[in-house]
Amino acid sequence: MYQFHLLLIFCAINLASSQSWYNGFYSTPAPERQCTQREATSFTLIVDSVPTWDYYYTTERLISRVTEAFPCGDRQYTFMKNVNSALSEYVFTTKDEFFNQIRSYDYYYDYYRQYDCNLSLLGSLKRALEISPAGTFILVLSGGSMLDYDNTELLNEVYNLLDEKQSQIFFMVTGYCDITLQRSLFNEIASQSFGQFLMVNRYSIQQALYGLDLLLAKPVNSSVRILNVNLNVSGGHREEFNITSLTYLLITTSGDVNVTFSDPTGNNVEFEKQQSYISGRSLLIKQPASGSWILDVISIGSISVKILGFTGLEFLGNCSNSECHPNATCEEFGGYQECTCKQGFVGDGSLCYDVDECADYWLHRCNNGYCQNSIGAYNCSCFYGFIYTQESGCIDIDECSSQYLNDCHPLGVCTNTYGGYMCRCPYGYYGDGRYCEINECQHTGRTYCPSHTDCTKSNGSFSCNDPCSNYTVLDENWRSTANKNDGYYRYYWNNYHCDNNLKGWYRFQGQSDQQIPEYCVESYSCGTHSPIWLNGSNPTIEEGIVNHTACASWYGNCCMWSFPISIRTCPGGFYVYKLEQTPFCNLAYCVEPNLRALNCSSTHCAPDEECRNVNGVSGCHCKHDSDINNGLESSIPANYTSPELVCGINQIKLSYSKCQLEKMGYDTSAIHLRDHSCTSFIERDEKSYVTIEMLPRSGYCGAQFQTNASHLTYINTVYLIPKSDGLIKRSEAHVNFYCAYPMNMEVSLWIAVTPLVSTVNFFVGGTGSYSAKMALFRYSDYSMPYEGTEVWLTTESMLYVGIMVEENKESNFALVMKNCYATPTSENWHPVKYYIIKNNCPNHNDPTISVAQNGVSLQGRFSLQVFTFIGSYNQVYLHCEIRLCDKTSETCNPECSGRRLGSKDDGAATKNLSLGPLRHKASAVLAEPQKAPAVLSSGRATTASLASLILTFYSFLMISE
Repeated sequence: MYQFHLLLIFCAINLASSQSWYNGFYSTPAPERQCTQREATSFTLIVDSVPTWDYYYTTERLISRVTEAFPCGDRQYTFMKNVNSALSEYVFTTKDEFFNQIRSYDYYYDYYRQYDCNLSLLGSLKRALEISPAGTFILVLSGGSMLDYDNTELLNEVYNLLDEKQSQIFFMVTGYCDITLQRSLFNEIASQSFGQFLMVNRYSIQQALYGLDLLLAKPVNSSVRILNVNLNVSGGHREEFNITSLTYLLITTSGDVNVTFSDPTGNNVEFEKQQSYISGRSLLIKQPASGSWILDVISIGSISVKILGFTGLEFLGNCSNSECHPNATCEEFGGYQECTCKQGFVGDGSLCYDVDECADYWLHRCNNGYCQNSIGAYNCSCFYGFIYTQESGCIDIDECSSQYLNDCHPLGVCTNTYGGYMCRCPYGYYGDGRYCEINECQHTGRTYCPSHTDCTKSNGSFSCNDPCSNYTVLDENWRSTANKNDGYYRYYWNNYHCDNNLKGWYRFQGQSDQQIPEYCVESYSCGTHSPIWLNGSNPTIEEGIVNHTACASWYGNCCMWSFPISIRTCPGGFYVYKLEQTPFCNLAYCVEPNLRALNCSSTHCAPDEECRNVNGVSGCHCKHDSDINNGLESSIPANYTSPELVCGINQIKLSYSKCQLEKMGYDTSAIHLRDHSCTSFIERDEKSYVTIEMLPRSGYCGAQFQTNASHLTYINTVYLIPKSDGLIKRSEAHVNFYCAYPMNMEVSLWIAVTPLVSTVNFFVGGTGSYSAKMALFRYSDYSMPYEGTEVWLTTESMLYVGIMVEENKESNFALVMKNCYATPTSENWHPVKYYIIKNNCPNHNDPTISVAQNGVSLQGRFSLQVFTFIGSYNQVYLHCEIRLCDKTSETCNPECSGRRLGSKDDGAATKNLSLGPLRHKASAVLAEPQKAPAVLSSGRATTASLASLILTFYSFLMISE
């Protein structure tokens, strides 16, 4: 800290000692002007608990800019400093004396003074009004301490002085001190004086002071107070006011507000000058016409608008524009009709020099871009992600406000950031936000993985892994509940262990198997400050993976922090835990001996197994006298084994006899498919099985597909790994297996890598959940879906739309397409709609529309010729409102003969699906693409029927050692 104070002192002294600090901001030094001194607006600065180095440098530059622009002004400079309730005041007639005073302070002491909140600001303000000339601009920089706010007598004296002196008070309060009670008084005093009250932080004071030039440059003793508006609204507000023979209007605003002025002729008036400060602006209107004016305000929250008018300035001085420099005028605001350099220039009016605004960060508005100086002005080139505005300079572009400004996926969520944006996929979808696909691991409508496996999502697929075979061992001794420290020097004890780097499945082991305790563990245990315990019970094997809450105890609170945890009880009685990073240090997981893993009382084995304790862990092991050949064909070679295969439309299940594989010397914990992440798990029923489950989806678990005109065939390989004694190994055996499915609308989606599809879930009370999908197809047999994020079509093309519902079980429902329509944007509520199906029936006015299936099964299909909307639209989106109809209690197939329409409102719950965009491309004579040639597979086949699908399993194709 001592070095930090020295650095502050060194920097401040160097700044203060610079005698020509402003020279670099002007292209050429300004000359001395010989002119008659005139009274100008005086300046009073009151500070209390704001460190001096936060404002003195910027205050000097504010005053120097104004006096350089109007060098003939005669002002009083007053500095008042309230420290420890002792008010110091200094009055000067020259700015140099004023500068020297605000530079002279004790830097080290001033650093600590910023925390003083026992000050009387109201008394300081009264004294400032007494010693300052009439019309003074009073700037108050304060932490907010106003202990005398309830002194009624003192407050009345302040109000009387405000009426007498007509001074303008500007409060800039950092809010370090509590101003809950004083806030209304700050606003009231500022409002009475036609000033402002602004909340700023220490680091924005400099920016705020750069917007006050017009307030300090205004003429003295010539103002008329016209309008004082204080609002707390969201939206528009209008005020009317009258003007008579005024030369200028000076407007000050604060808050989130935009203002426009209409003159008596109804025209909007341009501003002569405008400057911005923190949460506000000052605006200047020249030569306002007499009559009735209108102020229109668009605001959000609390705002204020003050208007001062100035009279008589045209009668002061004696000059004409022809006598002034080309970059000067004799009508400049505050110049009293003496030649005064225009904004962007300094000089005596006879000679004017350009100001280099780019050399001063706060003089330009290119805070998010590059500044280029020009004569009398500057230009901004904004950085990427920003756009230039006249009022605020380079401001952030909200890329999320329009789909054309970002490349997020249509299903993605766009979040605007400063200078950019982020894309993310919503819950239930996987990807980087620019591409999103269904995340089967977060699918609420169905369970894709068995309860004892953990779902892991990757691009284009997912895998179901048994954590009992895929975990990391943690064996640190310090995790034990017996490791405690309650002594005086516990902060120096080696208890800084932290688990903020854990993520995945873990098994705790030491000399024996261990588990997380199921009771509160006191602080400073288990080698950490805040030990973590399990707020729940470990599950049984049959329960599979369960979710519980982990709690971290701290200082008597058993659950100071909590977070989710997943647990699986494995065969053998040991536990594996899915852990997430702890929110911070020092939190770590506790362990204690797992008594369950040391005995067989709670271990459930299959009939071909027995429970034995091996290396301190009980588990199910194959019986030595198991009849491993039970149920096998006698023709199977002794070195060969075949799996049991079930080919389902939603899942393929492959199983081996666990004891049979072990007898043949295979490692039952290392079986996998082509994709090594697709591994096996142990399943126990009438005997023990090694099972792998997979989806019949393109690319899933390394699968390949072969198609012909009628069928789709799923092809994969299972690899059997021989056991190793640690010295030698033998090559793995592999078995190819196949499942064949008839080609239809749903199956064709499996082949597509990135089909253009929309998905929605139904939750029907008492019957379960259903997932509905809508996709676009190229051909009338619905055998090839469109892929990607958009479709380009000619208006000669036919479009085939299919909707299907995946059911969890046999049901009596049918899919009804109630309303299907097209819009020119992605919003399904867009007023421009072209109906394809309305009230369950097709649009008979369009002969290209054909509804092939509606209300018959869990599939719906329709087709139509592609079209474009009239107007400036270049895309089409499709929307369908669908419902599930119970065939046992209602008529689901709509009657649509002739022009008769179905029911207008059947009252059933509906869901919406949307797809697009479909974009128009120029017409061309194109031959219909040829479908993929048939690829025939060979081998001995066995056929079976499952859920009306033709399933073919080709086995015993190839065994290699």
